[in-house]
Amino acid sequence: MKQDEKLFNLLNNLKPADKKEVLFLLKNPQFERKPCDSFYEFVDNPYYLGVGKDVWRRVKEEGDKIWKGILEGRYQEGICLWGIGSGKSFLAEIISCLYVHYLLCLENPHKYFNMTDDKPIVVVNMGTNASQAKNVIFAGIRRLIENSPFFQEYQPEILQTEIRFPKKNIALYCGNSQETMPIGLNVICGVLDEAAWYLDNEEKSIAENIYSTMKNRIVSRFGDKGFIFVISAPRYADDFITRLYEKSKGKDYVYASSFKTWEVKDREMMKQEEFEFNAGNEIWKVPMDFKNIAEANPEKFMRDFGAKPSMVLEAFDRDADIVERNYNPKRESPVDELGRFKEWFKATDSEPRYIHIDLGYKKDACGLAMGRFDGYDEVDGEKRPKVYIDLMLQIKPSETSKGEVVFEDVRRIVYSLKERGFNIALVTFDGFQSVDSIQILKAHSINAEVLSVDRDTKPYETLKELLHTNRIDFYRYEPFIKEYKRLELVKGKKVDHPLGGSKDVADAVAAVCYNICQRKVSGFFEYIKTTKPQEQASELQKWYELYRNQGF
Repeated sequence: MKQDEKLFNLLNNLKPADKKEVLFLLKNPQFERKPCDSFYEFVDNPYYLGVGKDVWRRVKEEGDKIWKGILEGRYQEGICLWGIGSGKSFLAEIISCLYVHYLLCLENPHKYFNMTDDKPIVVVNMGTNASQAKNVIFAGIRRLIENSPFFQEYQPEILQTEIRFPKKNIALYCGNSQETMPIGLNVICGVLDEAAWYLDNEEKSIAENIYSTMKNRIVSRFGDKGFIFVISAPRYADDFITRLYEKSKGKDYVYASSFKTWEVKDREMMKQEEFEFNAGNEIWKVPMDFKNIAEANPEKFMRDFGAKPSMVLEAFDRDADIVERNYNPKRESPVDELGRFKEWFKATDSEPRYIHIDLGYKKDACGLAMGRFDGYDEVDGEKRPKVYIDLMLQIKPSETSKGEVVFEDVRRIVYSLKERGFNIALVTFDGFQSVDSIQILKAHSINAEVLSVDRDTKPYETLKELLHTNRIDFYRYEPFIKEYKRLELVKGKKVDHPLGGSKDVADAVAAVCYNICQRKVSGFFEYIKTTKPQEQASELQKWYELYRNQGF
């Protein structure tokens, strides 16, 4: 019998799966075993990942498109501009594992790519910071590999921020935007998770630099066989991922998609009833699951879940009249017509007070606000903090001060509030000429630091959400109401006042609300209330640092 006939008979006697593998290996001698057939098989088969029931249909469909495009040499880049909670990070985890799986199936990965084997071939996952990088995508990848029979056959070494496969010299690395990625890595696949939020210490986007560095590294070592995967919800109009997505149109080598969260999540997992949401030039039909979020903060909902940031300068709050409807008519201003505190304005409790001062530029007014935590509002089992605003002030330059606000006079107001019995926990300033005031207040045993409301929209988003959910108690104060109603949103990333307008008091109120809601853990407030007055300053600082570092 001829050799070909023997081989033919041998193949015929094999099981279909074994026959398929043998034929593959005969055609592809660079492999020592056949990789899985598809993204679907890799996800569903318990030998590989076995997590198919946890992966939404749209994620599987898009993942299969991406992986097929990579294998066929069509895609060297992927962009997912998806809403939050849409499964894009899970998709990136699976693609990362697929790449490692493919490399492990090669007989000699380094030889296949014409490389020396002195350094590992790596898949890198980048996060916004060390904690996010480690606890989001990398933690997911780690769980997948730990529970996979296929990967366990290669005896991976699982470290804090790295997973090594010594047998083939393959590795998965965890990096972040605030560190320089180790020079010289053989990166074949790089994931930039939440790329729109890669910021430096001055809150400036550094995504472009990280993307270019990663892409150049991949191309220089693997040509068109590497892949860079950029995933994020948008941050603002014309941010990094939005621009990257627009530039990708017409480029055959780039996979790009944009989905709202509810377009990805399996429909049967959400309420069937829908509501209509006005997204500017279109009306969205949205599952009722998102109604409370959309009503509390329409712009944030549109950006975070609808993957559509504001495109032009527009009103910050499309229902700004809510500030007129939601003030407490039973309260009165604690300041008289001459700008003096009324006699009754004294502390009646020991609750920690938060003050923010927006120091005016030359000839500008100064805004000051003070408030406290006001308990919780519980909706559907979710506890949400409430805020009580004690004081709002617009301090204008006097005629004797040559058109400038005298900062010493502003500090005297803080001292006066302390003398009236208010437990001042923290005073924050916007940053303008605040160094001197911070040092002086600290010398008077008053915690003080910088908080800029112009770095991002978080303080104002906090204020808007409190207004729209009726969780803020404040008296009618015309400067605040006027300023809030005229606030503008610039490119979705900055809240500003119109030409000739102001936002000093609004800035101060927003900052106070933000400071209070950041410290929303009830234990914090209860502990401070029961601490002896002489110990409060140091203990407050300890708690403040603890909760700030943990992201509250």
